[in-house]
Amino acid sequence: MPLDPMMTDAILGTFKNMVQEIKDKNLTGEDVDKMNGYYDRMVELSQIHSDMNAFNGQIMQENLYMLFSDHYGRALSQAAVQQQEEKGYDDATLLKQTLDALRNAIVQLEKGKQDAIDATRNFDTNKAIADGVDFAARNGSVPMSKKDVKRIKEQAQKENQTDLATMPNMGNNDVEIDVLINIEPITSAIQNLINLGEQEGMTLPRFLRIQIEKGLDRAAEGMILVRDAYEEDYAFQKSYTLSPYHIQKAKEKLDTYDLLASQNKFNIPNNDELNFCDEKIDYKYERDIIIWDEIVDRWEQILDDLAHWSLAYTSVAPYIDPWKGAQNPKQATIETQKIQPGILKERLRLFKKYFDLDFMDIFKHPTFKWKVENHTIGYSQEFILFLIDVVYPQCQPFNDLSPEAIQQRLDLYNDSREANPEANKPMEKFIAYYDNKFGAGRYLSKYPAPSPIMSNAQPWEWDFFKYKS
Repeated sequence: MPLDPMMTDAILGTFKNMVQEIKDKNLTGEDVDKMNGYYDRMVELSQIHSDMNAFNGQIMQENLYMLFSDHYGRALSQAAVQQQEEKGYDDATLLKQTLDALRNAIVQLEKGKQDAIDATRNFDTNKAIADGVDFAARNGSVPMSKKDVKRIKEQAQKENQTDLATMPNMGNNDVEIDVLINIEPITSAIQNLINLGEQEGMTLPRFLRIQIEKGLDRAAEGMILVRDAYEEDYAFQKSYTLSPYHIQKAKEKLDTYDLLASQNKFNIPNNDELNFCDEKIDYKYERDIIIWDEIVDRWEQILDDLAHWSLAYTSVAPYIDPWKGAQNPKQATIETQKIQPGILKERLRLFKKYFDLDFMDIFKHPTFKWKVENHTIGYSQEFILFLIDVVYPQCQPFNDLSPEAIQQRLDLYNDSREANPEANKPMEKFIAYYDNKFGAGRYLSKYPAPSPIMSNAQPWEWDFFKYKS
C-alpha cells in the first residue's frame, strides 16, 4: 500500500510548491519538463513504497532531490535570460539577471529544505490519528457511529501517547530530511558561479565560456552529488544483504562512476553516459536476481510445507494457527495431513523442472549458504536437520508421520527450538546502518525495537554444503 500522505507531504510538499511556482510563471522548456518528470517520479515512489526507509533510499539512489533542484534553478535562470532578450540585448543587465536568478535558486533551495524540516517537526501524531479515523468512518464499508469514532480515536491516541514515551521521534523526519536533502554541495557550486560572475570586468559571454571551461556548470548540475548516492546504495545493500547480486550491482555502479569520472578532466562523468552504463548494469544483474529470488521462495515454501505438515499431527495443532480458526479445527488438521504431501510432491517436481534442483540440492545451493551466513533463515539448524532426516522421508502421499516423529515434533514446538535464535541479527545490522547515517539511537527513537526471538535452539555452527554431499 502507498505511504501515508501525511508522511510524504512534509517532503514532497516543498517540491510541489516549486513546481507550482514555475507553472504560475508560465515557464516552459526542457528544464521545466525534466523538473516535472523528477517530481512525478518522487510521487510515483511514494505510491509504490509502504516503508519510509525504502522510499527515502530509492529517492537518494536516483538522486531525485538534487536533479529536481538543478533543473528548477536552470528554469529560473533561463527565464531571466529570455526576459531580458525580449527587452533587448544588454550584456551587463543580462549578466546581472542571470546572477540574480542563481542567487534566488540558492534562497529557494534553502527555504524549501527548511520548510520541509519545519513541517515534519510540527507533525502532530494525534491529529494524524484523528484524521485517519475520520477518513475510515467516511469511506469504510462498515458504518461507524459518532460514539464509535470518538471511542476509537481516544483509544488510538492513548496508545499513541504510550508509544511516544518510548519513541519520542515517531513521525518526525527532520533529521532524515536534513541528511537526505543535502543541498550544500549544489548551493556551493551555484555560489562559485555567482562569484565568477561578480568578478570585476566580467561579461556574460566570458562568464559562460569560463564556467564551461572550468566545469562549474557541471558541478551546478548536481552531478557532484551522484557519487554520494552510489556510495550510499552500496552501503545500504551491504547492510540489507538481500543477495550477493544486489551488493555486486551497487559496487559495480559505484566503480563505473569513478571510472567515468577519472576519464573526464573535471572529474565529473557525462550524465548520459553514466545513465547508459547504469542501464547496462541493471540488465546484467536482472536475470540473476530474479532466479535467486525464485529459488529462495521455492525452497522456503518446501521447508514450510514440511514444518506445517508435521505440526498438523501434534496434539496442539487444533488450538494454534492456522487450524484453530477453522469451523472444525480437528478436521482441518486431518485435511492438512492428507493433502500436504501431494502439494509438496508437486512443488518438488516444479523445482526440478525449472531449476534442475532436488530436495537435497537445497542445502548445497549458494542461496541456502547465503541465508545461513547472513542469519536470514527463519528456522534453527536443529529444526532443519529434523525436517531433512525425519520428516521429508515420511512426507509422501498416502503416508502418515510416525508416532516417534510426532513426539519429536511436539518436543521441538514445546521447547521453542524451531526458530533461528539469531534471526534478529539482520535487523540489528540495519539499525546500526541507520544510526550511523542519521545519528546514534535515531532508529529506536522512531520505530519499535525488534521483538526478541523466542528460541532455545543453538546458533548455526556448521556448513550445510558438507551435509550428505
